[in-house]
Amino acid sequence: MISIELKDKILDVIGGVNISAFATVQSEQDPVPGVRYLATVGFPDLSMMTATHKSSIKMSHIKNNPKGCITTWNGKDLEDINKPYVVMDANIEILDDEKSKNEF
Repeated sequence: MISIELKDKILDVIGGVNISAFATVQSEQDPVPGVRYLATVGFPDLSMMTATHKSSIKMSHIKNNPKGCITTWNGKDLEDINKPYVVMDANIEILDDEKSKNEF
């Protein structure tokens, strides 16, 4: 269980719209990581959402292995270098319904 204080600190970083580094691997048999920068939206339940093309390489990675890692830092430039960042292991779910698309 996560403390309310820690949850608030995490939300300060991931909440709202950010640019995040998102890592996936091709498959368990070929675990070469691929890292891409994506626009993400963080929600109060600590979930995050992003959008991508159905034909993207990361979609094929996710279909083969729905685990990944995401790093988010909400600094804007090098003056913010000491701002905190969050690294989370992720269980990735592909959402293709209109409600999710509109929420993003």
